[in-house]
Amino acid sequence: MPDDELHDELPEAVAQTGRRVSAIWLVPLVAALIAGLLLWRAFQDRGPLITVTFSTASGIDAGKTTLRYLDVAVGMVEAVRVSDDLSQVVIAARLHRNSEAFRVEGTRFWVERPRLGPEGVSGLSTLVSGAFIGVDPGPEGGKEVESFTGLDQPPLKLRAEKGLSVSVHTRNFGAGLGYGAPVLYEGIKVGRVTGLSIETDEKDVEIGRASCRERV
Repeated sequence: MPDDELHDELPEAVAQTGRRVSAIWLVPLVAALIAGLLLWRAFQDRGPLITVTFSTASGIDAGKTTLRYLDVAVGMVEAVRVSDDLSQVVIAARLHRNSEAFRVEGTRFWVERPRLGPEGVSGLSTLVSGAFIGVDPGPEGGKEVESFTGLDQPPLKLRAEKGLSVSVHTRNFGAGLGYGAPVLYEGIKVGRVTGLSIETDEKDVEIGRASCRERV
């Protein structure tokens, strides 16, 4: 077969002048898009910023300590600083979206950590998970505020708890009677003492709002 006929049967190479983009460059591009989407979603979920004043910042860390209601996270501590008069600490916390119920007047905040009290040891779970700020929401329809004063001790009765509150007057103030002391009925614990006050005649002690789980 002549050389020119053989040359006619062979395919001709076509040169492409355009540069093809390697698929490997798509990986960082997709990662950047996902990161941007996550940041945007986090921004959308941001709720209001509040401040809570405590006597100490023990166990509170910015970016780690959460605000919890019924063991569900409803916010995160963003900053911790000393008050202007150097007597207290002020934490700035960002509530989650749709958490308006936790920034009304009357909402109570406290640091949940291991404690030994009249009812025994409490807060043992924080030995593993770390301390967190407990939240007890204020009354429904309350005035919205941005600054709160934290409690030194956890409240013994939360607003979500049901029960009967009674007041007891006595002239004998026992040594074991105090905030958090159990209320017993025939040896069975039915409540706890939530407050103490002295009557105006200075002879009686009022055990205020002894919360009972059952009507006795």
